[in-house]
Amino acid sequence: MGHGIAQISAMNGYQVVLRDIEQKFLDSAMDKIKWSLDKLVEKNKIKKEESDKIYGRIKPIVDLKDALVDTDLLIEAVPEDLNLKKKVYSEVDQFAEEKTVYASNTSTLPISEISQLTSRPDRFIGLHFFNPPQLMKLVEVIPGARTGKSIVDLGINLVKSLGKDPILCNKDVPGFIVNRIFIPLVHEAAHCLEFSSGKLGRKSGDGFYSYGDKNYERVPLSEEEAKQYDPIRMLSVALNNASWLITNKVCNKEDLELALRLGMGLKKELFEIGKEYGFENIINTLNELKKGNESFYTPDPYLVTLSK
Repeated sequence: MGHGIAQISAMNGYQVVLRDIEQKFLDSAMDKIKWSLDKLVEKNKIKKEESDKIYGRIKPIVDLKDALVDTDLLIEAVPEDLNLKKKVYSEVDQFAEEKTVYASNTSTLPISEISQLTSRPDRFIGLHFFNPPQLMKLVEVIPGARTGKSIVDLGINLVKSLGKDPILCNKDVPGFIVNRIFIPLVHEAAHCLEFSSGKLGRKSGDGFYSYGDKNYERVPLSEEEAKQYDPIRMLSVALNNASWLITNKVCNKEDLELALRLGMGLKKELFEIGKEYGFENIINTLNELKKGNESFYTPDPYLVTLSK
C-alpha cells in the first residue's frame, strides 16, 4: 500500500519521501513503482519522460529523522497491529515538525484510538486507500474524535488532488463504510458453507481450496454454479449493516452506494438488489437468523421502514 500511495502522489505532482525500516524494503518498493510506471508507458498512458519525472519525485530514505524534514503530511501504512503503530508514532513524534499532519491508512483500527497514541490527535485523520491504490478510485476519509474541521477539509482536498473519490465517514465506527459491510458479508458466506456442506477445509480435504498431500489449489467457481445458490442470507446481512450506517448517520445512502460501487465493485446498487429480492423477505430472513444471535441480526429501523 505504501509504495502505491507514494506512486499516485508523485504522479499528481507531489514530492514524496518513502520511508521503511531497511533499505532492502525500499529497494523492493522502488522496483515495484518502476515496474508500474513502465507498464503505463507500454500502454501509452504516459510518456517515458513523464515516467522518469514521476520516479524522480520519490525519495527513499531509511532514517526517520531525515525522512520527516519539511513534511506537510505523513501517511502511515504499516501492518494492522496497534502496538506496532504505537511504536511508529512514538518515534515519529520525536522528529515531526509542528506543521506535519498525521494520517493513517488503516482499514480496521479506530482512528480515534490511533490518534491518542500521538501528540497531535487534533491533526490526525484516517485516509483509507483501497488496494491497489494505483487503480482503486475510493478513499474513505475518517475523522477521529478530536480531528479539526480544517484537517478533514485538507484530507478531502488531498484525495481529490490525487484523482480519487473521497467518501467522508462521519463517525469513527468499526470497519468504516465498505468494510462494515464487506467483512460481515464474507463471514456470513463462510457460515453458510459451514452449516450447509461437509467441505471443512483441511479436515475433509475440500473447502475454499482443494487440499492434496503437499499442495492446495483454489476451487474454481463458475457463474452457473453461483446461480444455484440463494444469496438472500448474505444479502440480508449486507443490507442490515448498510442500514445501520445510514441510521447512525455514518454516511448517507448516496455516499454508501458510491463507496460500494468503487470499493467492492458492485454493478448494481445494494438497496436496488434488496428491492428485487423483497425487503419483507429480507426482514423475515433476519428475524429467522436472529433466534441464534439477537444483537447481530436484529433488523435495523431504516431497513424495517423499507419493508412497509
